[in-house]
Amino acid sequence: GNEFLAIFRETISVQKERLAEARERLEEVVRERKEEFTVKRQRRGRWFDSSANAEEKFVYGGDVEYSMRQIERQAKRLATLESFYQEQKIIFSRGEGWRLQEVIV
Repeated sequence: GNEFLAIFRETISVQKERLAEARERLEEVVRERKEEFTVKRQRRGRWFDSSANAEEKFVYGGDVEYSMRQIERQAKRLATLESFYQEQKIIFSRGEGWRLQEVIV
């Protein structure tokens, strides 16, 4: 029981780290794209669509939008895993670890 919980906890820790890294990288990409849009706006002058809508589309469109959705999905999965982990801790602390084995088998 304790070994299972330790492995499960380690898996959750790794997933948390990966999620934090993905969020940091996404923030970097957004920051870089905002800077790039500002440079393009300055270089191209009035011929460039510098509206808020165009900036939003440039900064958050395509792969950034996809990454944001994936990060959100992973955050929800992680919350589910953590909830399940807490339930298993309670079960194992009562000496009811056999129930999980029945579910797995």
